[in-house]
Amino acid sequence: MSVQQPHILVITDFFFPDSTGGANKMAYFTSRGLAASGFNISIITRKIHAGLPDTGLIEQMRVFRYRHSGSCPPANFLNLRNSIRNLQHSLSSDAKNRFDLVIVHQPFIAAMLRHKHIVRDVPWLYNFHSSWGEEYCIKKTGTDRPCALKSPHIRLGQLTLNAIEKSVLRRCGKIIVLSRFMQDRLESIHGLSQKSVIIPGGVDARRYLPAPGKKALRAKLKLPGDRIILFTVRNMRQRMGLPNLIAAMAELKDEMNDLFLVIAGKGELEHDLKALAGRLDLDKHIFFTGFVPEERLPQFYQAADIFILPTEQLEGFGLVTLEALSSGLPVLGTPVGATPEILTRIGKEWLTASSGTRDLVRSIKERVRFVQQDSEAYQTVCHKCRQLIEAKYTWQHINRSWHSICQSIIETAAGSRLK
Repeated sequence: MSVQQPHILVITDFFFPDSTGGANKMAYFTSRGLAASGFNISIITRKIHAGLPDTGLIEQMRVFRYRHSGSCPPANFLNLRNSIRNLQHSLSSDAKNRFDLVIVHQPFIAAMLRHKHIVRDVPWLYNFHSSWGEEYCIKKTGTDRPCALKSPHIRLGQLTLNAIEKSVLRRCGKIIVLSRFMQDRLESIHGLSQKSVIIPGGVDARRYLPAPGKKALRAKLKLPGDRIILFTVRNMRQRMGLPNLIAAMAELKDEMNDLFLVIAGKGELEHDLKALAGRLDLDKHIFFTGFVPEERLPQFYQAADIFILPTEQLEGFGLVTLEALSSGLPVLGTPVGATPEILTRIGKEWLTASSGTRDLVRSIKERVRFVQQDSEAYQTVCHKCRQLIEAKYTWQHINRSWHSICQSIIETAAGSRLK
């Protein structure tokens, strides 16, 4: 007689490869790892464009996509509620959908689902990527500081989102955080760090590999072969610190005219950032790639000399940091969020004093001179970056921890039901 696989329902706003981004990759790779270790996985996620099917398979995982317009007026809320009702019916009608565990990556849909009978008596686990209210506040005001003096309306929105998020977090028996920084934020905002366990993010070390040589790659990517290349990939939002980085390049361009910055990504600030680079006469010093498909992204890491992470606020972990290190590429990062927890393992000299332009200029200048003047020491650092990933941050390492905590929760719940 065969033993039925434990069944896990994963609730996530976004899921790779439907869309890219750190949280999306976390949801995908951890779910895939659980599926590979013997769990039956179903995913509920947003239908981000009309061309995606409502249901389907991503590898061996079943995916249910719900309609969502990106905002929440009453009409859209009703549409969302109807989509959830249809999903619930679809799941309930299938005998396989007797869930043993629910994993939540974002709170909104989880809050709508938590009283439904298909998940009512099931243990829940939360992956706390960041605070919903804090992200909302930053998006609306550009800062994570209290918003009450700027706009009571925004402050009310932040408090409402925090309340929804806290209600879901309380429903969960365990909360996974990616860093000590996020554990502190969980405690500061919700007072729930006693439920938390730190499991960091990971990287596909078989995809993100060091390159034997940069010359051919740079030619292929149409990048200059004779300059020091800084590379960053960012969602172009205010908290990512790109205006400060562009301003730093303007201060460095005359003294270090062999410096070249490649910025990959897209977002709401893309037009403004390109305009800023133009006003600062940086057309020959900065290249905006736009969105880079996942299959091409490793080549940009491999072609660069230094990855730079200029974040100003709320870096909950930073999977791009791991992608760079896995590629044998040293990372120069600002001391924001969880970045120091990773980069101090390479060396404190790879952290700037702050995210401000002046400190970016100082650290870029120092690290570029290091690359230029001590090739042997630079190669040693590159090798150390890759060794750190292989020892601590591959998805194989991370998924073992995820499997262990999920198995423990399921077994404890099963034991309680037998008593």
